[in-house]
Amino acid sequence: MNDNPKKNIQFGNHILKHTVETPTPPRPGFTSPFKTLQEWLFNICDSNQPVESISEYNFGLYETPGNNMVCLVGYNTCRNIEQGISSRRIAFQPSNMFFVLPREEYGNLSQELVRKRILKELIEFTKTSKFKNSFLSKGDSITTDLIGEIWQR
Repeated sequence: MNDNPKKNIQFGNHILKHTVETPTPPRPGFTSPFKTLQEWLFNICDSNQPVESISEYNFGLYETPGNNMVCLVGYNTCRNIEQGISSRRIAFQPSNMFFVLPREEYGNLSQELVRKRILKELIEFTKTSKFKNSFLSKGDSITTDLIGEIWQR
């Protein structure tokens, strides 16, 4: 996990130094055992659950030429007004937190079309009974690095 550089955010009447922890990408040559995004998402719903409550689940897209991955982590944000700091920390990482997008399905698409397709599939997933009955729906929101919030409790 890595911390992004600090930036200032406004919280009420206070300006806080804010950091965001980001997941460490998997090793080069990583492969996913799942064939589709839906299969990966359903596996996450059926797998290990967080031990603490999570306020935000975030889907990130790692884009590299010819190899794109989707990543899921759970975030909680902590603020300490007296010390003037705020941090968005990873509080949950599923055992299969990365999914490599199959080249057969996504390899011939432009990066823009890959993003649109992933976003559409994630939004559709939030409407399924699998999602609604999973720990993911217990969080306050589902976000993406693509457009921000896609679902809110």
